[in-house]
Amino acid sequence: MKFNPLGKNLLAIGLGLTFVVLLEFTLFLFNVTPLAKQDPFVGFAGTSPLFVEESSGSFVVNPAKSAYFNTPQSFSMPKPAGVFRIVVLGGSTTYGRPYLNQTSFGAWMEKLIEQYAENVDVEVINAGGISYASYRVRRLMEEMATYDPDLFVVYSGHNEFLEARTFSALREESDGLRQVRALAHRSRIYSSLARALGKVAAPASGPTTLGDKVEATLERIGGVELYHRDPPFRAGVIRQYRHEVVAMARFCKSLKIPLVLATLPVNLSGVSPFKSEHSPRLDAEALVDWQAAFDRGLAALDKSLPQLALTALIEAEAIDSVFAELHYRKGQAYWQLGQAHLAYQSFDRARQEDIVPLRALNEFNDILRSVAAAESVPIADVEETFIKISPGNIPGGNLFVDHVHPTIEGQQLVAWIVLNATTGAGLLPLDAATWQKVMPQARELLRQELVAIPEGYKAQGLWSVGRLFFWAGKYPEAYTALRQAWQTIKDQPEMARQLGELELVRGDVDAALFYLDAAERLAPGNLKVTLARAAALNRAGRPAEALTLLQGLTVPDSEAAAGLYHLMGETLLLLSRPTEAAESYLRAVDAAPQVAAYRLALAEAYKRAGDADQSGNAYLGYLEHLPNRALALPLDQWSRLP
Repeated sequence: MKFNPLGKNLLAIGLGLTFVVLLEFTLFLFNVTPLAKQDPFVGFAGTSPLFVEESSGSFVVNPAKSAYFNTPQSFSMPKPAGVFRIVVLGGSTTYGRPYLNQTSFGAWMEKLIEQYAENVDVEVINAGGISYASYRVRRLMEEMATYDPDLFVVYSGHNEFLEARTFSALREESDGLRQVRALAHRSRIYSSLARALGKVAAPASGPTTLGDKVEATLERIGGVELYHRDPPFRAGVIRQYRHEVVAMARFCKSLKIPLVLATLPVNLSGVSPFKSEHSPRLDAEALVDWQAAFDRGLAALDKSLPQLALTALIEAEAIDSVFAELHYRKGQAYWQLGQAHLAYQSFDRARQEDIVPLRALNEFNDILRSVAAAESVPIADVEETFIKISPGNIPGGNLFVDHVHPTIEGQQLVAWIVLNATTGAGLLPLDAATWQKVMPQARELLRQELVAIPEGYKAQGLWSVGRLFFWAGKYPEAYTALRQAWQTIKDQPEMARQLGELELVRGDVDAALFYLDAAERLAPGNLKVTLARAAALNRAGRPAEALTLLQGLTVPDSEAAAGLYHLMGETLLLLSRPTEAAESYLRAVDAAPQVAAYRLALAEAYKRAGDADQSGNAYLGYLEHLPNRALALPLDQWSRLP
């Protein structure tokens, strides 16, 4: 049989397509996973489940996860007949922070549904993980889906900037290339070849590999100071958040497990930004003018002169408009002037400009709403409700205990909003008509539960708030919360130590030693307490006693060692031993090279020791680790300082 050229071409194409289809099918049979089903942003080294089987059919929280999740929790598999199982997923708000599970929105949901739904046993599993970001939540959802849930509720988005990741290859891709790559990644043939050749299209360096344990940047030596303005990283985080939300929605749809997404309200007026940073284009001369105007604004605010304050702050804004606290103070001025709409805009801008974004960005709520609409997922618009019921439509201390965690009453409100969304969508054994009918009784039930909460439980929550603010470097807020908690709880050495360190920041050395001595009595030999006591003794003019405490100490890791060496250097300088101090500071720099302050201290020690060359080199190293070296003194000017 003869074929014309067109026939030959069509036959060749047909045979080629048949081969491709057969190869794809073969790879499917061998469980080859296409790259499209892998997270392009992060991978994980090792894994441990949240729940483990304690006895036949009984699952409990894995002890290895108890630092992140509520315990005790347990459930049975297979799921008993008549049980309606809800899994709530997210970060510390879902957990119930600063309190515990019994006052989390998941617990209030369980109580309300149990009370008003008939002939059903409701079981809410709280899978809210402290510091868990959306990519960890999505991974956890895959595990929880194996436990036969009837509904997922996701409240996630405040922890997206906690862990360092790399987005370099993704930054460089055009939208067109990203779309082509997405199509290619659906092919098992392409995926197999890419893995074999080690040339996965994007990111070229591979996704960031994270451990099973959260590695928060704020917990590293340097903490808040390690955060700087990084627009490419921010864009990568936003892109990753969209990817994770879409992945969760489609995962649930593929398994026919109902899902509700919750938007994320934040405390706008009650918490100032965690860190502000000037524009990299600002020079030293302009900074002087900016600071003068900003200081006039703060002084006017302190005197309750909002119009005068606003004039000065707007003058500062004309010089540098990206300093987050500037917008927060503008918000306060507008609020005092009764201009709530402009106050909201300023408070919101402060949130968006925060260099340490521990409050969900506006972009995240936009993503949640758009994905919910595109994927036909019900949305519990918590942000919208919190705004509507807040004075001036500005959420603040009326609903939050800190920057993002709702009060206990706020947690009740979250549960209420989720119930409205789920009953309206027909996802619960409690129908919408019944829920509407019982709302008055439900409000009274929640009120009675709120009144019955013991004061000691609330004090524990205040302690958690203080610890969080202390961890994030917001010391005035931490001091207020910890002082209140200390009135009820006086047996916690960590609280006593933190209060001692905060008194040092405030300049009250006697009060610092009072708390630190209490901490030492409660936890003799504790390393952090010993270091804090040595710092207080230095401030009290007793460096010889501080040196006695520090000598012979052993530390568990390099970052703890950096703190010890830095404090030892400070102590030796006070004892007029600058050469030894420089040696100690050098060890601190070696242990934590990212901390600019250690390099400056090293430069000062070399200067005191009379070593101009080493001092100059150390100071240049300090300048290299600043986000905007133009704001620091040049080496020649610094060298002439006494």
